Amino acid sequence: QQQQDEEWQPLQQQEDARATKRKSLLEEAPQAREAASHQLMDRERKDGEAVLQRATADREATKRRSVEKDARQARQAGEASVEQEHREQPAKATQERLERDAKDEQTRCGQEAKAAHQLLDEELAALQQQVDAGAAKRSSLLEEARLAREVASQLLADGERKKATTVSDCTARAEEVTHKMSTMGEVRHGVEEECEREAKAERYRRESEAKAAQQQQDEEWQPLQQQEDARATKRKSLLEEAPQAREAASHQLMDRERKDGEAVLQRATADREATKRRSVEKDARQARQAGEASVEQEHREQPAKGKAKQKRLER
Repeated sequence: QQQQDEEWQPLQQQEDARATKRKSLLEEAPQAREAASHQLMDRERKDGEAVLQRATADREATKRRSVEKDARQARQAGEASVEQEHREQPAKATQERLERDAKDEQTRCGQEAKAAHQLLDEELAALQQQVDAGAAKRSSLLEEARLAREVASQLLADGERKKATTVSDCTARAEEVTHKMSTMGEVRHGVEEECEREAKAERYRRESEAKAAQQQQDEEWQPLQQQEDARATKRKSLLEEAPQAREAASHQLMDRERKDGEAVLQRATADREATKRRSVEKDARQARQAGEASVEQEHREQPAKGKAKQKRLER
């Protein structure tokens, strides 16, 4: 046991040194950490193979020493047989416990990997929902702008139509008065003066009505024109600001999506590195336990082989 402890002590020191170096490497950049992790995995695999080779060599050396000690151990075969029976039971229980622990560790690692993949899928789905919401909001803004342009065009057409109707009414009224004046010119000369007075009065009334109509039309048209000018100014400012606002919103959305994607990738990389680290530690622990179990089993098999040697010598 003392010899085994002396042989395992440098191996344990090497394992501690590798653990310290692995911790420092994991704090570096992701690319360097990835390369260092692969190199560390290869080196630990080679070290595990070297440990197994040394354990095998130790087992062979122990076998050679056991052959030399068969004569001395023949007398102690009976007591060793009883002691072997007492030792086999805890060794079997320990082996079963190790197998259960290994199976539980494998199940836990699988569950952690599954949970990490599920979390990544949920975050990607949330990002997709944010992108869809931004597209829907952009479509609604474009639809509102289109409706505003249609309303402005309708108001402008209504103003033009009302103005044309007012001008046509004034023209029809003037033609009617002119027709009356031409008809009155055909009557007797005695009525001409009266017709002239009536024509002057009609002309004055018509001019007054035309001025009043023009003034009313100007008063009615002025707020409409002001509204139309304000809408045109607002529409022009909106059209000038819309590309900049859309570009700014697009850049903000792209930056937010890029940051969210980088955060998701960093978390996924950290989960993957943690899973790899746990797997490497588990493999190293299993290799060390296998070497210890092999050496211990070899030491336990010595008395049984001595008992068989004694029986053969007795025969």
